[in-house]
Amino acid sequence: RWIGCRPSKPYFVHTDAVFHTFFHNTFRSKDFLTSDLERIWREERDFLEGAAAVFFESEWGLTKAREAYGLQGNHYLPLRNGGVIEPPERDDWDGQSLRLVSIANCFHQKGGDIILDAFKRLKPLYSDLHWHIIGGRPQGAWKDIEGIHYEGFLRPDVPEEQLRFRDILSNAFLFVHPSREDVNPLVLIEAAYFGCPSITVNDFAIPELIINGKTGVLLDRPVTAVKLADAIVNVIQERSVNSKMRVDARERAIKLFSWNNIGDKMN
Repeated sequence: RWIGCRPSKPYFVHTDAVFHTFFHNTFRSKDFLTSDLERIWREERDFLEGAAAVFFESEWGLTKAREAYGLQGNHYLPLRNGGVIEPPERDDWDGQSLRLVSIANCFHQKGGDIILDAFKRLKPLYSDLHWHIIGGRPQGAWKDIEGIHYEGFLRPDVPEEQLRFRDILSNAFLFVHPSREDVNPLVLIEAAYFGCPSITVNDFAIPELIINGKTGVLLDRPVTAVKLADAIVNVIQERSVNSKMRVDARERAIKLFSWNNIGDKMN
């Protein structure tokens, strides 16, 4: 609805992606009226063109918007994004625990089924491997598998739930995110705040968040359970590489993906 606004004063916009990008990530054009889609896209284009400045969370999101809407102005800027929670003072991983973490509102959309299959393959090899699932309820046969912990939704504005969230990430070995649909996942930034590197997909705006082999691992799509399991094993076996990756992930996240940094760029 906000794209129908035409403020009389200069206005600014901050967004992850335009509706055109979101739509084609999730839906099929043939299921909607073409006239409705074109009307919405046209109104959003006019709203963005009329802004004093439009800040995108990623270069990818900005590029997609220019391609979709033919945006002509020079008032479009990639600005990055910052986490909802404050970074801890240090990385508290104990150097031994093999705790995997995933966060998703929709289990299947973010590749939860792929993680589940990979976990089944790895658990017999690593008895101390655990997987903590935050967000939407898992699907599939997971309840009887030892080492899988469903945490539910942990809201950052509820002190007890944020404390549990921070406790999980503070001793996380890897954040796992083989997503099928995404834009600029904030969860990768917040995991990195805690020194936790990610294994995720080489798509969407994610390569702007993760440097492959340095702050995490990027897997080309389609990601399979075998490919994901192999990537996890590689990180487990290369402990020295993992230790360096943790340092680099945390330093980069705090330096580039903080609201103080974003505020400075806005100025």
